[in-house]
Amino acid sequence: MTGRGVRFYVTTGLTALAVALAALSGILAGTSHGNLRVGWIVVNLLSVAAATVVQAIEQRRRERERQAAEIVAVDMRVAMNDALDPIVRQLGRIAVAGGRRERDELREQTIPMVLYSASLLIGPERVRACWFRLHNARGPRRLIPELSEGRADALRTVFTEGTPSGDSVLELLTHNSHRFCEDVTVSPPPGWDPAHPHEYRTFMSVPVVAGNTAFGLLSVDSLLPGDLTEGDVPLLRLLAGLLADALAYGS
Repeated sequence: MTGRGVRFYVTTGLTALAVALAALSGILAGTSHGNLRVGWIVVNLLSVAAATVVQAIEQRRRERERQAAEIVAVDMRVAMNDALDPIVRQLGRIAVAGGRRERDELREQTIPMVLYSASLLIGPERVRACWFRLHNARGPRRLIPELSEGRADALRTVFTEGTPSGDSVLELLTHNSHRFCEDVTVSPPPGWDPAHPHEYRTFMSVPVVAGNTAFGLLSVDSLLPGDLTEGDVPLLRLLAGLLADALAYGS
């Protein structure tokens, strides 16, 4: 049970006990005489006061939690703006670029910007955001790791068409679908090679696709199960969409 759940049951129990004692002492005060009656009246007043104080404390705690949640929400909106605004501005620069060379340079500059935003906004501090570029000019299609942001683990895996892991990952590009793995040890993805060294335990991957053109794959991984959730996927898809727009413009 969480700390919040324990507090709820404790405060509810104390309030119920105080109310019950107030009711009982009120009845006994009405049927008693002399000093005993005065005693029960005092108990009744103290019980009512205790119930009121407990509820006031609980109300104050809830108000503090609400204010803290509002601060977190504002901080999150600021972080989102700080992370996404440079990418949106970069798309504008790509759109008005004067020549192909300048546009190509701006497109490539967008990749680390997107990776930085992913590592900043998704999961805890030590996540890693990775970019795998699709190569399909000659031979089998391959997803080759090129850049990463966040945790400084080396990128090792190349996904090649015709291999179990390669076919499984390339299928994401074909169907423009994502993959989320909560724990690679408990529920490994299709084609997973347990003999291959992996520092991370959880990851998610989304394709970078514009229309019918696939450019590559964005992936975010972290060290511990629970660091990432399925709820993080839409934000990574948004970043992948912005990157796809940048790479597609004038390509």
